[in-house]
Amino acid sequence: MGALDFAGGTVVHINAGIAGFVGCLFLGRRIGYPHDIEPPHSITMSMIGASLLWVGWFGFNAGSNSSRMARQRSAFVNTFVATAAATLGWMFTEWLVKGKPSLLGMISGAVAGLVAITPASGFAGPMGSIVLGLVAVRFASSSAHS
Repeated sequence: MGALDFAGGTVVHINAGIAGFVGCLFLGRRIGYPHDIEPPHSITMSMIGASLLWVGWFGFNAGSNSSRMARQRSAFVNTFVATAAATLGWMFTEWLVKGKPSLLGMISGAVAGLVAITPASGFAGPMGSIVLGLVAVRFASSSAHS
């Protein structure tokens, strides 16, 4: 049947996931986890890194197809919409569960949205991108809490 993979994101993310899994097996658990969860040293630097990642992701998704302008525009818009939906989805979920949202949680939602939309960025519409972003938050937040 074949598969539609716009920017090669499926291959990239599967390889990165397997490499991360092997790295976790090799290194083992963090000292103190899950009882002592340590936040990053600087939330400001985390936000700067996430912002740079988001901007770079536009080049990856929209820049993957330089031959068709319509598909490039679609990939650009879908990348933004899915990531924004995932960020807001994580924020509202955290607000309901913990009583207040956090910037670190919103960064996690943004990264989940970026990963989820990449293979579909040239094919999904804006509503499909919103659904993909929210579904990504659902699965990312369930794995973060287990």
